[in-house]
Amino acid sequence: EALYQTLSDGGNMSHAKRRETLRNLVTLNAKASADEKLKIGFRLYDANHDGFITSPELESMLKSITSLIEMTGSKRFPPKGLDQFIKNFVTTTFYIFNKDESEGLSFEEFASAAKRDKEILGFFTLEVLSK
Repeated sequence: EALYQTLSDGGNMSHAKRRETLRNLVTLNAKASADEKLKIGFRLYDANHDGFITSPELESMLKSITSLIEMTGSKRFPPKGLDQFIKNFVTTTFYIFNKDESEGLSFEEFASAAKRDKEILGFFTLEVLSK
């Protein structure tokens, strides 16, 4: 929600301003190295800054990202079933990559997931916003 809140400004930001801010975020991210993108992504997803990404944090950020994509007018995601897609994505990500079975993904687990799966990489590094 932090990313969405920043870009939506509590509903006070115009659509054009949201698009401009989103473009700026994508441009900054495009200039970063792969490792820097992962670090930026991790910091955005780790909403409480405890060094781990929990299932609720991951789910919240994915909802924010898909909302931002929809704001641009993209029809990439079907209107029905998006919540279930996100829940499945979170469950699968944790099942496969949460090696120590803790309540959160460490940076190492987050980076491992991103490097092994292009879909996860796109969401974790925000590259999905530039498509």
